[in-house]
Amino acid sequence: MPIQSAADRRRRRQEIAVLADSQSGVLGRRQLYAHGWTYAQVEAQIHAGRWRRAGDMTVITHTGPPSRQAWWWRAVLEVGPTSAIAGVTALLAAGLTGVTDSHVHVAAPKSARPRHVPGVVVHETRRLRPDDIVTVGLPRLRPAPAAVLASLWAPSERQAALFLVAPVQQRLTSASDLVVAASRVRRSPRRGLLHGVVADLAGGAETLGELDFAASFRERLALLKGLDEQSLVRIAGTLKVTEGAEHLIGTLKSLGYKTAILSGGFTFFAQILQQRLGIDYV
Repeated sequence: MPIQSAADRRRRRQEIAVLADSQSGVLGRRQLYAHGWTYAQVEAQIHAGRWRRAGDMTVITHTGPPSRQAWWWRAVLEVGPTSAIAGVTALLAAGLTGVTDSHVHVAAPKSARPRHVPGVVVHETRRLRPDDIVTVGLPRLRPAPAAVLASLWAPSERQAALFLVAPVQQRLTSASDLVVAASRVRRSPRRGLLHGVVADLAGGAETLGELDFAASFRERLALLKGLDEQSLVRIAGTLKVTEGAEHLIGTLKSLGYKTAILSGGFTFFAQILQQRLGIDYV
């Protein structure tokens, strides 16, 4: 190997210092070798106590505690050059709050042969598109595709819904962007849930409670499908009015107030109650 001048060594150290600073103090061996460092020189820094091993393919260039961002950099640099932070980890990197996860989630193309690393959940996927990845700074999925993958990978359906709702609530992405990202999911056991939640978000739902109401409403409405008018009349006859409601409506009308029923779709039953209670509008 050619002998390097002192100026060359200073330049290499400066380049690496700038790179390390942009990566939360973490460097990949591939990066070091590309900047002219040898295996022996890297090991010398470690043995001197200036650097520490973060993994087989990464080092930490300081002696302080690694930040959360440092562990994210470690993950992508260890797994491979075509990988990106994904799922809930990508949402956290984008600024999501109120959600925690003990693992770092990384996505890699199916054909990439990614390395599997302790503490990192590697998802080999065909759903990784180059234009979905933020390439400035930490390689990570944009919030909309990250939310969709977080939903598909979530351990429960409740969490799956949360990972879709929270980024929209916190203005990290929009319901329309989720619609586009979800439309690419062709096969998954959660496809129905995914499309249902995204449709409700696009329709204006903003919380898990509102999603629960929308799902419950669809279930109740489905029970009435196919019933004839006589059956609906019989069901209407069993409707129970909250105690005191008739007295309240009568009092309001005597004071000159107008009353109305707001229905989310059960207009037939609302009209029955209108006649029964003397409601002005439906």
